[in-house]
Amino acid sequence: MYSLVALLLAMIHFGIPLAYYAYITKRYSSRSWNMGIEANYQPNVTIIIPTYNEAKTIWKKLNNIYEQDYPKDKIELIVIDSGSTDGTPLLIRKWAEGHKDLTLKLIQEPIRMGKAQALNKALKYTTGKIVIITDADSIWLSKDTVSRVVRTFSNPMIGAISCIKEPIMTNRGVELSYRRYYNLLRVAESKIWSTPIFHGELAAFRRDILEKLGGFPTDIGADDSHMAHMITMSGYRAIVLDHVKAGEL
Repeated sequence: MYSLVALLLAMIHFGIPLAYYAYITKRYSSRSWNMGIEANYQPNVTIIIPTYNEAKTIWKKLNNIYEQDYPKDKIELIVIDSGSTDGTPLLIRKWAEGHKDLTLKLIQEPIRMGKAQALNKALKYTTGKIVIITDADSIWLSKDTVSRVVRTFSNPMIGAISCIKEPIMTNRGVELSYRRYYNLLRVAESKIWSTPIFHGELAAFRRDILEKLGGFPTDIGADDSHMAHMITMSGYRAIVLDHVKAGEL
């Protein structure tokens, strides 16, 4: 009896996700996006990096953003540091001294209150029409990442955009297979309408929608994904783009 119950539970646990994956990817993964996009759309953009003891990665992260092909006079970079004790703010100031052609604002919180709290504080200082949030320990894999994301926002139905996540420091087959499975699902869901899962490596939003929704919830851990869900519930699309890729440093 117990063996039969265990078998049924296993079939439900593994069978339903596999069936969902097979159906949705076969039917939708190869479908075109069919979105009207303006190739020359270039509004002002604010990129927010929340940091806490990121001395090992922040320099490379800032360089990665600086190398983007989006016009630098249309990028506002905000780094909000939450009480780092490893010299992260000092490194940020030093980097900014050598890259004065890019606007960088450093906001320092004396106490770490959580990512959502930090993001909400940073939002008060943003001026860009599009807000891109990115983790300090991540890297964008293409120099036209910002351009691709922003162009997609020229479609008025797009409220939020995230990336697909690529393993960049591993060749393990299991992880690569899992990531491929996961990415195909997120893209296929996006082509239908929206996906509920966003990544911290890149989560982009229309600023006016963020403001209307009152910013990021401070009582929920998955703040990026929750905001994507709220934006979808507001009638906009929240999508993962298959040609926008990022990885962890």
